[in-house]
Amino acid sequence: MSGKTPLQKDIISILENDLTRDAAEIAEEAECSTSYVRKVKNDYLPEIYGENDIKEYNIGLSFSAPHSIQVKEGVIEELNMADSEIAEITIETFDQTQEDIACCINDFNQIDVDTEVKSLTYALERLGEDLPNPISGFLDDFSTPDKEYLDIYNSERFGEFLERIKTWVKGQIASSDILIGAQILASEFNSPRSTDNVISTPELIASKKQLQRLLSGDEKPRLIDLRNYQSTVHEPDEVFFTHTTRDDVEEITSEIDDLAYLDPSVSFRFGDNKSVVGPEVLESYSGNIIEVNSDSITFVETCLDICFVEENEKIDINRIEEIAEGLQISIPDSDETYTIEKRGPITNDSVTIIELLVNSVHITLSVGPGYLAWSRPDIEFVNDIVERLNDVISDHLSFNNDNLTNIDTSHPGEEINTLIFDTNAIYHEIVDKEPSSILKSIFPLKSNTFHNSKTIIPWSTRYEINKHKDVGGPPPAVQEKGIDNLRILKVLDEYGFLSLEVEEVPNNLSGSITESHVADMSLLQCAERESDAALITGDQRLRELASLSNTRVMNIYDLAQVDDRKELDEELDENVVSEIGDSLTDRDEILSEVESIPENRPTEIRGAVESIEDPESYLNRWLDEEEIMRYYDKDSEAIKYNVATTTDAVLSPTAATKLTEYIKDTDSGKYITNEGIEKLSNVIKIPDRSYPKVTFHVPISNVIAPQSTSLGGISTDARNFYKISQLINANYSTDELQEATTRGEYVHDSVLLARERSYPILCTENEDFLLKIAGLLGVQVVEF
Repeated sequence: MSGKTPLQKDIISILENDLTRDAAEIAEEAECSTSYVRKVKNDYLPEIYGENDIKEYNIGLSFSAPHSIQVKEGVIEELNMADSEIAEITIETFDQTQEDIACCINDFNQIDVDTEVKSLTYALERLGEDLPNPISGFLDDFSTPDKEYLDIYNSERFGEFLERIKTWVKGQIASSDILIGAQILASEFNSPRSTDNVISTPELIASKKQLQRLLSGDEKPRLIDLRNYQSTVHEPDEVFFTHTTRDDVEEITSEIDDLAYLDPSVSFRFGDNKSVVGPEVLESYSGNIIEVNSDSITFVETCLDICFVEENEKIDINRIEEIAEGLQISIPDSDETYTIEKRGPITNDSVTIIELLVNSVHITLSVGPGYLAWSRPDIEFVNDIVERLNDVISDHLSFNNDNLTNIDTSHPGEEINTLIFDTNAIYHEIVDKEPSSILKSIFPLKSNTFHNSKTIIPWSTRYEINKHKDVGGPPPAVQEKGIDNLRILKVLDEYGFLSLEVEEVPNNLSGSITESHVADMSLLQCAERESDAALITGDQRLRELASLSNTRVMNIYDLAQVDDRKELDEELDENVVSEIGDSLTDRDEILSEVESIPENRPTEIRGAVESIEDPESYLNRWLDEEEIMRYYDKDSEAIKYNVATTTDAVLSPTAATKLTEYIKDTDSGKYITNEGIEKLSNVIKIPDRSYPKVTFHVPISNVIAPQSTSLGGISTDARNFYKISQLINANYSTDELQEATTRGEYVHDSVLLARERSYPILCTENEDFLLKIAGLLGVQVVEF
C-alpha cells in the first residue's frame, strides 16, 4: 500500500476484510465522508478485489492434488486463465498475513474422490472429537458421551463413517469452483512448528491445530487472489529433495516430473510416507517458480549435527535470534557471501525451533537444554554453511563447539510393503490384555505403516481365532473382537486403504493344527515367502524365532496408538494416589510426583504421553471425584491431603454444634481439622488410612422449625448447619421427608430420614432419647 495516505489504507483494509459493508458504516469507522469511501473503493478496486474477483466463487480443499490448484473449466475461462499452466495466488493465513505462491493450475480432472476420502479419514480419525465446523455437524451422530473419541471402532460404525465422509467429499467437490491443494493451502506450516500432536495423513503432515484450521470454515487460510503468473520461470541444473525413508525413488521422480513447476518457498512433501521434501535450490534465481524435470532431480539424505554444550554454558535463545537475523556468511575458499533469512521461532516445551534459509535451502536449528541441533540437506555447500553458522553462534555466546556430532539418519535395508498378522495382533490386546479395535494401529498419529500395503491374514490366524475355548481358543469376547477386526480390514480393502489377502487353508497338513507351534511355523513360512514382508505380532518368543531366519518383525505394541489415559491413570493411582496421606501430604510433593510418572514408564507402554503438561489437572480431578480430600493440619498450620472414602450420615443439631468446634477458617475456605477428621474416622467404618469425605444430611424441618426472632430469625442450629455447608472437605445436603410423615421435631425427622435413606445418625452421647428411638427402629447410631 505504498504511496497511499493512512486514511486510504484504513478504508482499503476494511473493504478487504468485508466488501459487503455499507459505505456509511465505513465512513463512520474511518471518520471520513461517505463519498470519499466510494472514491477510494473505485480508485483501488483491482487491488481490493485482486486481479480477478474470486469472492463470488466457492473455494475448497483438495488432498488428491496437494501440490497444485484445480479450477472448474467454466471458471478458468471466466478468469481468463484457459491457456495458463502456472497461476500465482495470494493466501491470507489465520493471523492475517499474506503470502504469494506460484503453482500449477489444472482443471477438476485430477481430483480423485477415493484419495480425498482416504486422506480425510486419516485426518478426522486422528482429530477425534476435536473436529472443526462445519464438518463436526455433519458427523455429529458419531460423537461419544465423554467427547474423547469418535464412535467408529467397530466394523459396522466404521463402514458408516466412511460412507458419510464419501458423501461429504462429493458434496464439497460438486459445490466448489476452485480447489486448492492441501500442501499449498498449508504453506504457512513451512515455518518451524511444534512437534507435539503431529498428524500424518497420506497427503499432508501437520500439527493437530494446523489441521483443524485447514478443515475449518472460519479459520482456514483464505484465497484472496488468483491470477496468471507473469514473472520468469527458472530452470536450475540441479534441484535437491531430501528423504529419510526408503520410498520408491523412481515413482517419486515421476510424480515430481508430472508437476513440472514448483515454488521453492514451499516445502512440498512426496511419497507414500511424505518423507521426501523439497525443492531445495542452491543457485540464485529471479521469479517465484522453477521448472523441474527428471534430469535435474537429485535426492539427498537429511543430515543432522548436534553440538552439546557444557552444563555451565548457558544458551541464550534471544541472542541466537539476534545473531541469525540478516546474518551474512562467507565460506572459506569462496568469494561469495550468503545472507541468512530467519523464520520463527516456535517454542515447544523446552525446545525452540528456528528455520534459516540460504537462497531456497532450508536449515532448521533446534535449541534445547544443553544442545544445538542442525538439520538440513546433506549437500557439501550446505554443510559448510552450517559449520560456519555454528562457529559464529558459539563465538558470540562463548561456548565450546568442538563437539559437533553427526547423527546417522539413514534407513538401511529393504522397504517393507507386505504385512502379515499373527493372531494376537488381530486381537489387538494393547492395554491390560483387553481386545481392542485394530484401527488404533491402522491410524496411529505419526505414521502410515498400513497405507497402500499388502496385508496378509495367514490361514493359521483364522484357525486360531475360530478355535473353541475348550481346546485352547479365546474367550467369546476376544474371539468376537478378532472377527470384527478382520471385518475392518475387509472394509479398508474395499475402500483402497490397503490390499487384503486371506490365505486359503492348505489341503494337506502335517501334524496336528491344534498345537500352537504348528500355527507359528506356518506364520514364519508365510513371512519367508514374501521378500518385502514383516510379521506383526505381540509374541516375544515368535519374534525371536523370526529373527533367527532374518525374518523382519514388527511389535504390535510399537505400532498402536491407543488411548493411554486408562493405563496412565492406573499408574498414577498406584504410584501417586495410593501414597497421598502417607509419603505424600503436601500439594507440591504430589504435583512433583505426578510429573515424574511418564518419564519412568517403559517405552513400550508410554505411547503418546511423553510428559504431563498440567499435573494440577490430575490433582483437581482426584479432588472432584473425591478420591482424595484436603484438611487443615493444626500442627503444621497448613492444608494437607489424604486419600478419601465417601460416606453419608444424618447430622443431629447437637452433633453439628460439636463439629463446628473442629472447623478452621483459612484463606482458601473452611476445613474440618485433622483432629475432627480423626474423630469422625474413629466412629465411621472406612478403610484404614483413608479419611471420611462425609455428606452430612439434615432434614429441612431441623433448619426451619427452631428459628428464633431474638436472633434475627436465624437459630443457633441453622447457623451451625450453614458453617458446615461451607466446608471444603465435606458435603452438605438439606433433605425433605414425605409431607405425611414429617412432624417438625428434630429427633422424629432425623430418625425417619436415616431410616428412609439407610444412613447412620451422627449424634453425641448426651442425646439419650434419640439413641433409644433410633435403636428401636433399627437405625445405626454413631456417637461423635
